[in-house]
Amino acid sequence: MNNLLISNTSLVAIVRDEKINPAGGIVDFVDCVMPFMEEGVIVDTGSLDGTRELLEEMEMKYSNLKVFDTKFDGYANARNFSLSKVQTKYAFVLDADERLSQEDFKILRRHIMENEQEGYNLNMVRVTPKGQEIKMWCHGPRIFNKNLGFEFKGYVWELLYNKNGSQVEYMFNIKEIPNIFIKHFIPSEEGQRIKSKEWYGNVKETDDLTPSQTAGFKMWKRKNPSRDNYHFGI
Repeated sequence: MNNLLISNTSLVAIVRDEKINPAGGIVDFVDCVMPFMEEGVIVDTGSLDGTRELLEEMEMKYSNLKVFDTKFDGYANARNFSLSKVQTKYAFVLDADERLSQEDFKILRRHIMENEQEGYNLNMVRVTPKGQEIKMWCHGPRIFNKNLGFEFKGYVWELLYNKNGSQVEYMFNIKEIPNIFIKHFIPSEEGQRIKSKEWYGNVKETDDLTPSQTAGFKMWKRKNPSRDNYHFGI
């Protein structure tokens, strides 16, 4: 029995063209997270770089991983589609360029086993190619009871809302776990500039563009060298 497994909790991720990324790519992502999750739900929104084929291989490796497809129509819609496929109580929203350490998962497991919360706020640091760790806002609660009617809203920079239509931030019924830091591996400053211009500047409802079709894709998707300074997974 895997005593690191977080019961009743699912990884919930949406991806598109993540064969390579600053955190090491889609295979590394799955290998670093799935050993700790009771279930995994990954939704591909139209990858053209080989990500979808790699996910099929990872499905064979991890019997608790389920891969789905949906046409991209904004980040919130993709997130909500992924939530609809979750069978466990808790959804753990994580992106393919983010990682947690084994110790982080141990702390998270203990909190979920010992508490009955609507959700959990986690901390985050952005890891630069030069090895700097910059604390930042964690984009709302990442772990929450998916049966309580939470949903995402917003075409880009999507945010979580409760069933009453209020944005969910650091609410009194959302517990903070202070000792866990999601590591978000980011591109170089030039890569970030290109990503902002070529990708976030073009993600519109009528766009069928994928990241690998942009001119600067390799610049903002290349592996962050600081990734090699961390150990994740089992």
